Amino acid sequence: METMMQRWSCILVVALMVLVSDSRGHICIITPRQRGAFDISTPASSSCFRHQSPCGGQAAESPKMTYMGGKTALIRFQQNLNHYEVGLPGYMDISLAPNVNSTDFETLTLLGDTNEHLQWNQQNYTVPVAMPNMSCDHCVLRMRYVSHKPGEEVFYQCSDIAIKASKSTSVSEENLDKDVRETIPVSLKRAMSLYRKPITKMATVNEVHAADARPKAPSGSLYGIMWDPLQTTGSRLVNIDFNTGAINSRLGLYFGMGPNVQYGTVSPTAQSDKFVLDQIACYSRDIPYLFLLEHRNGDLDARPNKILWIDMQAMDIAGEYEIEGLEPNIHIATLNTYQRTNFLTFELQPTANSTGYFTLMFGTLDYMGNHIHLFTEPGSENLYVNFLWATVDIKRQMYYVLMGNENAHTALTARIHSFNITSKNVTNITEVDVSQYTINSIQAYEKTGQLFAVSPGLFPKEYPPWYLVVVDPVTGSVKPVIQIASSGMFAPFYGGAIVNIDQTHGLLFYNFRVADSMANIIATVSLDTQEVFFSQLTSLQLVHNIAHFDAYAP
Repeated sequence: METMMQRWSCILVVALMVLVSDSRGHICIITPRQRGAFDISTPASSSCFRHQSPCGGQAAESPKMTYMGGKTALIRFQQNLNHYEVGLPGYMDISLAPNVNSTDFETLTLLGDTNEHLQWNQQNYTVPVAMPNMSCDHCVLRMRYVSHKPGEEVFYQCSDIAIKASKSTSVSEENLDKDVRETIPVSLKRAMSLYRKPITKMATVNEVHAADARPKAPSGSLYGIMWDPLQTTGSRLVNIDFNTGAINSRLGLYFGMGPNVQYGTVSPTAQSDKFVLDQIACYSRDIPYLFLLEHRNGDLDARPNKILWIDMQAMDIAGEYEIEGLEPNIHIATLNTYQRTNFLTFELQPTANSTGYFTLMFGTLDYMGNHIHLFTEPGSENLYVNFLWATVDIKRQMYYVLMGNENAHTALTARIHSFNITSKNVTNITEVDVSQYTINSIQAYEKTGQLFAVSPGLFPKEYPPWYLVVVDPVTGSVKPVIQIASSGMFAPFYGGAIVNIDQTHGLLFYNFRVADSMANIIATVSLDTQEVFFSQLTSLQLVHNIAHFDAYAP
């Protein structure tokens, strides 16, 4: 079935979560007013306790509000009672169906449960969302609350609305009404001002056409896997525009991300052990294929046993092969492009009879699943055992692996393991100097041979400035290159690194989370000119394995 995402090719969702009152926080929609009875005066209100899909068993009503397409609308709701499950916090989502009879709801954003330790609680939220630029006389806005509490069903509410298409789709503070401007946090207002529109001017006889304030590279070169645990149709391969932030669906996939309820089974809601690994996305530089590691059989303690490849031109799953030549207790932590159909791997193996100790190893894996061992580091390790990132400098035949200290939760100490691919041995194990700048990833720029990273300085800071830093794998020094963003805008989220530098155009990408919100901004950093470009606001909370893939490269 064609999804709303496919029909709305230019959707820009701006989703942010703002706590506007602490009034005491089941689920009820305040604005636009939900169907049926409405009472949020006390916790555990029966009007907020509705479990029947898709709209809590409430009949459709006439639209309560009309919104302008492409403009930002306020959605207000109350978490009327909290149902926290220790170890697995719940979440809420907002989605939209194009007409009153449709069951094709497209998730706009997913909000984590922020009141996880207090059940008898009411909390009001305001979520500004940029409506898709479309027209509908009667569409349906739906909210769900999934608590993850055993025995507690999903809560549903719906509101009936209308949308009128508008000519302008850009999102800026001028697009917001006064009510929205007063509600959104300062961090988001600042972030909204970062986007620089293309600068155009009248062409003269000697000029070709307009100047541009954007990177001179194809903007649709980022891809990821959109995985919504609330959907029952698997995941989707999506394309992300690093200028506009628009997300376009390219391919439906049968699997999910990580061990959860999966949808490659006969029963779409049956528990299954079929999933692909999060944070692993290996794009070949020589052929248009994406390679993923897949868990297809065995219990959840068993390692992934398949290599899965996707044809990026045909946009189809091209094949999968059993991984051979690897001991059962060796776990592949990363898969990095190397040769045409041969990839570098870094592996960890629990050390026999030594709880908490691991042996670190390097190898290769080809597209047919054949693994070859290259090198085992001498001894075993019990501190620097948290894999963070790996990057390859093919030009210099170097493979760099960043490992974090298990016990340095705030100091974030780390080491770089430098592996020479030609000689098949580790040349350096270097302690990273994190006295001024902490990092969670490293990216090799082959033009200069440097390792770059994005850092918020020291942890923890609530609204830190962010820097492009250069990391020396031999000395461990970390030095600032430029300030990417000033303080007061972005959250101290270390998981925003995007796989692969654009080696052709010298661009590094980073996915920032706007503080006090569920919004994202993609920063594009030119490593040659040190210019920084920002996307428009977008929502990437559901997108995993984001990576650069240059389909236009020779």
